[in-house]
Amino acid sequence: MSKLRQTIFDKSGGYCWYCGCMLGKGWHADHFYPVVRVGGKMLYPELDSLDNKVPSCPQCNMMKSSMNIESFRSTVHQFVESLNLYTTQYKFAKKYNLVKETGINVRFWFEENEKHVKPEHDLLKISERAIIMEWKKDKEERDYYYLNFDDFICTLRRVGNNWIAIAMGFSWEELGRIEIQFGRLEKEKAADWAIKIQEGINSTNQIS
Repeated sequence: MSKLRQTIFDKSGGYCWYCGCMLGKGWHADHFYPVVRVGGKMLYPELDSLDNKVPSCPQCNMMKSSMNIESFRSTVHQFVESLNLYTTQYKFAKKYNLVKETGINVRFWFEENEKHVKPEHDLLKISERAIIMEWKKDKEERDYYYLNFDDFICTLRRVGNNWIAIAMGFSWEELGRIEIQFGRLEKEKAADWAIKIQEGINSTNQIS
């Protein structure tokens, strides 16, 4: 086993991060926060890091696919409902008391054992201030938000499959813009970018 895989394996001591089974040969290194692949290309390569990789049995990894952890939890929880609706053998086995449904909530091995992956915003190096900032919704336009800073307004508008953040000074001069891919922490990424612009302005003002 390579040193990298051993490090991932040791995060759980050889148990699947999700179901808790003992890992055998051919276990998978799963991205806890999915990198999402389209046509072989990672949409979120910044999450392809050791901190974001956890040991998983092949079944859990393939079932989780590109879902986040709450979507995966919901999918697993719905399996019993699907069995009751569509599987005659399951319903018959339950009729003869061969199956007992517990009705418990889905809790993963890492939760039961108090294991953790860094918060996604930490992996993406987004500041805590950016996480808590509250965007104001434009009342007239759909998918249009803004933040007020000391020296400018940052607007965020969805255009197609992306978001465009623009920092606009109070004299309507554009201070910068950035395109952010739709799907993951869009507002947080835009806020973090805008905070850095304000910090740059503050630094310039202090020098002058």
